[in-house]
Amino acid sequence: MMDTNTRLKEACHGCSKQILKHHTFAVCSYCQKICHSKCANKLYSFNFTDETWTCWECSSLDEPRYNPFKALKYDKYSQPDNENFSEIHKIENLLSGCKRHSLDDLSNIVTQSNKQISIMFNNIDGVTSNFDTLTTELTLKNENLSIIALAETNLDECNKNLFNIKDFQSTYQSKMSGKHKGSGLAIYVRESLLFSELSIYNQCSPNLESLFISINNTCDQNPITIGVLYRPPSGNEQIFTSELNVLLQKLPLNNVYICGDFNIDLLKNSKSKFEDILYSNGFAPLISIATHHKPGCIPSCIDNIITNSTDSVTTSGICDVISGHHCPVFCTTFIELNSCRNESSSLPRYDFNESNMIKFENDFTGFLQSKNYFIGAIFD
Repeated sequence: MMDTNTRLKEACHGCSKQILKHHTFAVCSYCQKICHSKCANKLYSFNFTDETWTCWECSSLDEPRYNPFKALKYDKYSQPDNENFSEIHKIENLLSGCKRHSLDDLSNIVTQSNKQISIMFNNIDGVTSNFDTLTTELTLKNENLSIIALAETNLDECNKNLFNIKDFQSTYQSKMSGKHKGSGLAIYVRESLLFSELSIYNQCSPNLESLFISINNTCDQNPITIGVLYRPPSGNEQIFTSELNVLLQKLPLNNVYICGDFNIDLLKNSKSKFEDILYSNGFAPLISIATHHKPGCIPSCIDNIITNSTDSVTTSGICDVISGHHCPVFCTTFIELNSCRNESSSLPRYDFNESNMIKFENDFTGFLQSKNYFIGAIFD
């Protein structure tokens, strides 16, 4: 609460008249300018999540952000539990520090070491259409990512070897039977990480798709559980939250990181059942700004990474890569690893892309011509 005695000679930001002691007023949480309450109702915006006012000038400069803990404070007369407050303060700092980063920035944040695991997620909207664009941008600028998770692959597991990333292994969950678009999940894991699929947490329903793995070569012998989720917007949100609640209750009590397109906008002012389920199960979101941008639509924060081990998270943010309507989201964690190379890395790998297909066509045509075979209709 601000002392009105210090405001007696200040002018209202709206009507320019003096603020008197008996007047009620609002203060912009950013620039600290004040105005009469009735002026604020017309010219200021009120954030119901953190209960703050923002003037029209700061609103035009500031990006909307989800952070329900921003206004959390305590004084010497109402000391909360120190351990719980410390954890909440950590979440508040992570949400406040979530920023947009260029690919060049990302290369400075993500390092390849045995003390960091980095996780990136993107709704790719079809690997056939967008895989080359996304992976080329990511791998050319940054060779240090540990995990790359994808949603809406629109692909069956049997075709996963057509879409490889150098130095990565992959596991896929097939798209839902009968759907050609808007389904399917994938996780790419750097070969230095020893992983196994956790099929007990995997599911593919009209309301929730999930794919989980375990990273096993940690120094403290506590595996890291990593999952990717997708909520089809055509599904039932109430059933989704119920299924999500059951899933979160089954997962380990710590070292769990789940990324995905939840199709629930955290930037909306109204509190959602989705948030209640996350926090009641010990999980917190790491992304607080808009991740989905589409012409004619309000930007929304529907892609996220949630975890029940915020103490290990060092950075979270969004990567400005132009590969569709969804921005990739990422986080880095401080986790010590033992050096290990998965046996599957010795398997041959083939890159399926347009340039390789053209080269194959030319080489094969030349081979057939050298044997005097008829080739007129082969590539028509």
